[in-house]
Amino acid sequence: MIANDRRIRKLQQMLRKAHGAVVKSMAGITEPQIRQVPAPDE
Repeated sequence: MIANDRRIRKLQQMLRKAHGAVVKSMAGITEPQIRQVPAPDE
């Protein structure tokens, strides 16, 4: 059980870190930018 608790805590930590990275990468993006269609070579 202790190993599972450690794994769960580690996964939660990793998820928080990943969530923070996603939120940070999205910061400052405006809706018009979101709706832009990328060029074919992108």
